[in-house]
Amino acid sequence: MASAASAQSLWSAKSYLKEGKYYEAAKELQPLANGGDAEAQYLAATLFFEGKGVNKQSDEQGIKYATLSANQGYGDAVCLLYGYYLQKENQQQAYEILQNYTERFPSLLKEKPGYCLAICYLKGYGVAADTEKAWEIIKGNQQEADFKKEYHKEYINYISEKYQREIREFEKNNPDVVSVAYPSPSFPGGAQAMNAWLYRNLRYPVLAEEEGIQGRVIIYLVVEKDGSIGYVNISRSVDPILDQEAIRVVKAMPKWIPGKGSNGRPVRTSYTLPITFRLQ
Repeated sequence: MASAASAQSLWSAKSYLKEGKYYEAAKELQPLANGGDAEAQYLAATLFFEGKGVNKQSDEQGIKYATLSANQGYGDAVCLLYGYYLQKENQQQAYEILQNYTERFPSLLKEKPGYCLAICYLKGYGVAADTEKAWEIIKGNQQEADFKKEYHKEYINYISEKYQREIREFEKNNPDVVSVAYPSPSFPGGAQAMNAWLYRNLRYPVLAEEEGIQGRVIIYLVVEKDGSIGYVNISRSVDPILDQEAIRVVKAMPKWIPGKGSNGRPVRTSYTLPITFRLQ
């Protein structure tokens, strides 16, 4: 019965908050927060930080209730503390809040605190900037898509660097692949035939179309001695959605005319191919 009463009080408090009735909300929240309800503690903390519905604004009380809530693994309270210290220009404390609570409650890495921790690593808030760590943390997060959208430029730089490392590693392990051949490898029928083939076979990803994503993807590919397309990767990214379609269509290409070495024999040749995605 008490649980039902608490739920009703919490519902009332949240309704008052929506209506801007902060004193009424605070009156409902106070006993719940003191009784250990994590959400009520979080909401009470926001009121103290903002000085709404309480006698006076109090950072001390805000920290107290936010910490009580965070100690129960309540993600919004963890982020509230993070935001408070970040606003106070104490980046070190902001980072440590996130680091400590995500270690205590690993599930928070998949929630908003994980999102905030990824920002710390991306921007170097309280910790040495580590782009790879940031994207490792955000992978699988509930807000992964939002993060990639908000930090799209940083994300594209990250995956472009990743692709370049992969290409360098491939070339290191395949010294017989040359970048210059005479003649160079070519699509059967030439550039015009290739463009026509791409026009027929390239599919504009629906999600990219809906989000207005367009641009030129540069593909790195290897034409094997028999003209087949071997290794394929991205030399310059626009967006992972377009990157994957560009890779798909290149892998589906018919055999090319292979490049030749100085002795006139076919050689494995690397080739860069731009593929343009343009919205109509």
